[in-house]
Amino acid sequence: MQSSFIINRVVLICLLLLPLFGDDAAAQSNRDLAQLYEAGKISELHTLLKGGRIQDPGWSYFVEAIFLNDAEAAVGKMNNAYALTTHKRLKSLIRRRIAKYYEARGYYISAQRVLEDEAYFLKMMSARNDEDIERVSEEAQKARGIYGVQIGAFGDYDNALRMKADYEKEYKTTKVVEKERDGKKMFLVVVGGFSTRDEAEKIVASIKDRFKTNGYIVQY
Repeated sequence: MQSSFIINRVVLICLLLLPLFGDDAAAQSNRDLAQLYEAGKISELHTLLKGGRIQDPGWSYFVEAIFLNDAEAAVGKMNNAYALTTHKRLKSLIRRRIAKYYEARGYYISAQRVLEDEAYFLKMMSARNDEDIERVSEEAQKARGIYGVQIGAFGDYDNALRMKADYEKEYKTTKVVEKERDGKKMFLVVVGGFSTRDEAEKIVASIKDRFKTNGYIVQY
């Protein structure tokens, strides 16, 4: 009888402690996922997802988004991941990934603010199409920057200077703008800056006509 009583007490204690260990295991799982992502082991994350071993819904959406070919669809899914998760590290990773998306599209100031300002990030996430994104970006532009037309991007500063020399004969405001992308310095050749987007759009057309170059509007 005494032996049975002791066993029952042990079982009861284990049951009481189980939720505590369960929470810790889940947190550890999230840390492991973050470490895999930051180490660049994306294929391992995909394997875990396909094997049903990622339990956190935010992480599931995030990993699914990484493997989507459609960038806008990926951003939408990351938006869902951000809303679902309570994991602070994942929220930070999502914002970093989305910032890169906007930076690649030339929304440099918006990319920076996505990282720095959560309220602004949430506003960007409510944008459902290019027109909305540009509207929100222009609001930031009015407050914090100018427009330009990017005509080239180089990892080598001398190459950027050579392109600048070719274009500044025609466009006196041509300059080299230094940016950091994926931890590496990039040197962008930009014609600008302009206080309105309309001015920049006219230069896009002019550059296309004179140099047969497809420039695109950026903020910096």
